[in-house]
Amino acid sequence: MVHVKCLLKTCLLLWTCLNFSPIQAQFIVPGELIQESLPTFNEDSIAKRGIRSITLRMLRKPSMKPIYDDGKRTRYRFNEKGQVTEFKKIYPGKYGVLDTSIVRCEFEQHGPVRLLERVVSYRRLTSYSYPEDDVVHLEIKVKRGNSPWQVIRREELVTQEDHNSRGMNKRITRGGIGEKAYQKTDEHYDGFGRITSREIWNGNRSQSIETWVWQDDKIKGYFKNDLLENRQSSIEYNIDAPRQEEGKWCIEECREWSIVHHKNGLPKGWIFMNPKTENMEIWEFDYDFFDTANR
Repeated sequence: MVHVKCLLKTCLLLWTCLNFSPIQAQFIVPGELIQESLPTFNEDSIAKRGIRSITLRMLRKPSMKPIYDDGKRTRYRFNEKGQVTEFKKIYPGKYGVLDTSIVRCEFEQHGPVRLLERVVSYRRLTSYSYPEDDVVHLEIKVKRGNSPWQVIRREELVTQEDHNSRGMNKRITRGGIGEKAYQKTDEHYDGFGRITSREIWNGNRSQSIETWVWQDDKIKGYFKNDLLENRQSSIEYNIDAPRQEEGKWCIEECREWSIVHHKNGLPKGWIFMNPKTENMEIWEFDYDFFDTANR
């Protein structure tokens, strides 16, 4: 299978980052985030449960005040194989209007074949083809409103793997077809097939560095240094907690987090609290099933 790192924060990321390590058994995959804050879900678990969609209802609760709903939502849609086919964000815009961004993905045997992003009237379509096992070709088109589609770029992703006694090193290069690559991604996996680091370069400049820390068979922490934005983020896991579903999360500010569950084992809510201010953010999980008997 071709492993591709997609810099669009989309379902292609979900396709690529669920292909390693024993933590796949968990419903929410530890250490793999979308846009540094949103969860990824295990494909096998989604398919086994027959889940058609998951909607995160994002609420906030300032200290000593009631819960507020600003209308923020994130929705994942899945096919019957558990693959993400749509990723939708609804968020407050100007003058009380809710804005929407949508990413839709179509799959075939090799992986994604079409990826459509839509933000208001702007659309971006990426088509994928697989001429070789370790090569992916991309054609990128854009359009606004009723204007015709315009091809803006054709690119090639090439994956090289080097296996050794300590694990595997992987390099993914990205550039125009027949041109020198403008970007490279270096990843390292340990002897158990678990990712431990990822560094993305634009030309000779390092763009970001990600690190995964493991203890025994559990993930202890994920750390990211965005060198372009000069921003650091991290999520730490309490390895002694059931399911490793509590810990510390730092993006601009540090918060404590934990996940509560329904009786059927599915996540019910994700709770974040700033220990200094006691302000809280609550994500409620809402599920839709292909067959209600699978709940």
